[in-house]
Parts: sequence; C-alpha cells; structure tokens
Amino acid sequence: MSSFSQKIVPKITRATAPHIPLYAYRRLLPRNPIGFFYHSVSDNHLPHIKHLYPYKSTADFEKDILYLKSNFNILGYPLLEELSKAQSQRARIPTLPSKSAFLSFDDGFAECFTVVRPILLKHSIPCIFFLSTNWIGNKEMFYRGKISLAIDSIASGKVEQQELRLEKIQPKWVFHCQMLPLLPPGYYVTLSEMSP
Repeated sequence: MSSFSQKIVPKITRATAPHIPLYAYRRLLPRNPIGFFYHSVSDNHLPHIKHLYPYKSTADFEKDILYLKSNFNILGYPLLEELSKAQSQRARIPTLPSKSAFLSFDDGFAECFTVVRPILLKHSIPCIFFLSTNWIGNKEMFYRGKISLAIDSIASGKVEQQELRLEKIQPKWVFHCQMLPLLPPGYYVTLSEMSP
C-alpha cells in the first residue's frame, strides 16, 4: 500500500464509519459464527469447579437457550466442520445463515449429559461437547479441579478432611493451599494468582 493510501484510507474510514448502519456492516463484512462457551450447568454445589469459573443454574441456562434460539441460527457440528476445512484449505466458504452461532461445552463434565443434554433436546439445539477423555469415569482429575476442591474444603472449615487430599496434590500447590487460611477475611484468591 502506498504512503498516500496509508494516510488517506484510515481518515476516510473514521469519517464514514459512524454513518454506516450496523446491518450494512453485517452484509459488507461477513463474520465467522459466534461461539457461546460453557463448562457446566447445575443447581448443585460443584466444589471441583466452583473456584475455577462460574456456572449457570438450569433455569438460567434454559433462559440462555431460549434467547439464543430466538436471536441466532445455531449451527451443528457438520456445518462447522465444513467451514473449518474450507478455511484451512482456502476453499470456497459454505454459505452460512445470518446471525450464525454455535454452542460448545468444554471438559465434558457429567452434568453435560445429566443436565445440559435434556435441555438441548427439549429445544432441539445442537451443541459441541469437548471431552477430556482422561477424566471419564473419574480415572483422573484436572489439577485445577483438585485445587478447587482443596480451596472449597479449607474455606468450609473441613481442614482435617483436606489434609488427606493435599497429599495427592503436587508439593508446590500444597504451600498455596496451606496459605489460604492465613489470608485476611474476605480476600478472594483466583487460581491464576496461585499459578507457579
């Protein structure tokens, strides 16, 4: 791009952008589908994820689904896979419906099957589930889930029970967990702050 173009194009863009209606942007600049990502939905206390990220109640999740269903065209895996392949091969991108979106659940916790699936089936909403296969059947547990359990037990005053669990956690994390009771009341510690 010439130096003239580098100077004039941004000026023209800044001058005209506020006057272009939003619907015109959507037509002129096609976008990839919007992704809505969740980890879990439950009405129960989930100590293994409570300190990792928030999760929705079933009622709130169903409200989300109704909103998404009425405001977006939710895409299923086959069309998303076709889109991904076309983009990676620089081939012709499939035509997507307007306001395309997709729904995704990471980690594949049991609640995805017992809570989420019935709601999605009820509303005929497709979804992508990413499963951590090592966690199926509780053979293994994500190290941050272990930390969340430790924080929850310490915060609830069940320190005696926690001592057994702490032995299974890597030594560098034990120090952080033992420090939690020493923090001032009301101090909130996130796992990213505890990362080595």
